[in-house]
Amino acid sequence: TFDFEILAQVHCNRFWLGLRLNRTALARRTGTMPAEETKEREAHAPPLAVERTVPLWEKHGTVDPSRSTAHEAASGDAEVVEPPLLSGFMVARMRQLGLDGPRDALDAVAPLWEMPIEEQLARKQDEMRALVSRLLPGEGGASCEPIRSLRASCDDKVAPPMRNTCEMSIGRDRSGSACCGFRLGVASSQDGNAVAPPSGVPFVPAWMVAAADECTAAMRELDGSREEGDGEEGLPPLPYLSLRLRGSLRTLEAVAVLTARDPPLAGARATPAESDLAGRLAHAAARHNQSLRAVLIRDVEGGCLPVLQPEKDAPASCDTPEVGTIVEELRSGLRLHVSPLAFFQVSTEAAEVLFSTVVEMATTDGFPDMVLDLCCGGGVLGLEVARAAAEQGVEAARVLGVELSTSGARDARVNAGANSLRHPQYEVICGKAEDCIGAIAGAATSANAVAILDPPRTGMAPSVCKALRAAEAVKTVVLCSCNPHG
Repeated sequence: TFDFEILAQVHCNRFWLGLRLNRTALARRTGTMPAEETKEREAHAPPLAVERTVPLWEKHGTVDPSRSTAHEAASGDAEVVEPPLLSGFMVARMRQLGLDGPRDALDAVAPLWEMPIEEQLARKQDEMRALVSRLLPGEGGASCEPIRSLRASCDDKVAPPMRNTCEMSIGRDRSGSACCGFRLGVASSQDGNAVAPPSGVPFVPAWMVAAADECTAAMRELDGSREEGDGEEGLPPLPYLSLRLRGSLRTLEAVAVLTARDPPLAGARATPAESDLAGRLAHAAARHNQSLRAVLIRDVEGGCLPVLQPEKDAPASCDTPEVGTIVEELRSGLRLHVSPLAFFQVSTEAAEVLFSTVVEMATTDGFPDMVLDLCCGGGVLGLEVARAAAEQGVEAARVLGVELSTSGARDARVNAGANSLRHPQYEVICGKAEDCIGAIAGAATSANAVAILDPPRTGMAPSVCKALRAAEAVKTVVLCSCNPHG
């Protein structure tokens, strides 16, 4: 059977939990670990909890007075029960301030903005230890390594990493005016579908703020030229629902994807209004030196229609990038083609820490003869392992990516070719992970295979877990989870 061993965590706006599953039972769980080694581990194990009576963001007075209200509760010496981060912190903070909802977009999408980075790291470390304790009763937080932060120090003056992707809602602000930005709540909340502009949110790049502002201006101009209809609260419905912006601050390439209220038919031509909006978005991005390679609109079949694209872009094939694909450069040397709707970590800097950690975990005992990159998407995790092996002259290492999505598998093949990683170094199979694991692992030349998994937020399907357990050649599993709480 597999046992869990916590190896690494990576901190950004959200955080990941790295787990290694191995077929060597933890001696401590079976009571066979020597007493001297047990004492040695306990002596060097970090504490399971950090004693705090008042949150540091309150002690340090870091709350911006201009954003506080007269309802803000005075801090006292009574013990404060701190809610879980992300899921519960902002709710408790609003209750403390006597407010019914977020003050602006900053509260809605960066709920920890008032908390110093050292407090965030300490709280997240505590939560991870508690999670590990549930997974490993008796082993507890002793198996939990310190969080690997993007920042070398906890200096709050250091600018946070910019996001490479933001999903903006197009709707109305609290006053009823058209707005492109972030939702302040959910439909059942007091704010309902109210939207606030992204200005002031520290991790949103300037070009995205400019594009959102231009979209807001276009929607308000359209609003003023229309007669009122049957929209929400008597206001006319806006023609678009969302604007997805993705761009690299290293290559300065970007793409925008619009979702219309009434999606066009597949193969339809762009309307003059759509072309005008696309041009305005491109000019807004260009003011901040960002090149908008394409503006796309989602069609009724879930695909994308080009509204604005360079003339040199040809239709995508199995070996060419999809229209609107941008190039992202990693410090490791990889150049990645990221298609408009593909999944990619929203912080490139955080992703790089995650990628290097995965390579480290997958090669703890040297490069295995086979690595299975399951749910590989664009293939970055497996490609990082293949690149590291090639860089060190390890010819026996073979990496196989498995991806159910045909577009994801195409992206992985494009990325492999762009980085000169070809068979037998790297190969992609389009299919279900559970159907491919047995056949692939059975082809390993020795019982020394590593599986890397980066599943969707919903987690691994039970069938994948069963297939992994049945694959005797797989000795190590590296799991990346963006939702470790389940």
